[in-house]
Amino acid sequence: MVELWAQHSDRLARGDGRLARHVVEIGLWALKRDVTVRTVQDPDTFRDLLYAVVTGQRNYEDSRRKSLSVAAGQRRAVGRSGGRANTSASRPTAIASWWQRSTSAAR
Repeated sequence: MVELWAQHSDRLARGDGRLARHVVEIGLWALKRDVTVRTVQDPDTFRDLLYAVVTGQRNYEDSRRKSLSVAAGQRRAVGRSGGRANTSASRPTAIASWWQRSTSAAR
């Protein structure tokens, strides 16, 4: 018996089935090859194909919503900075600044 383990089913697929792989495709692949797929955070996903379809749709919608939210946040950050925002560096810089302040205050 072969098992494929993942943290969550969205690590394997989160597409709509047209443009990117859907979770049910992983389920069908595993079924045809006698592979058991197990996920730590959503263990029922590959119990049967119906669960794979439903969870796959949820993964796709969550991914799409998060993508839209991140894109909107990046547009707002660029708008606030007059087009100079480096959004990939903004958060780590903010965390580093906080860390410096909190450690120097503790001394």
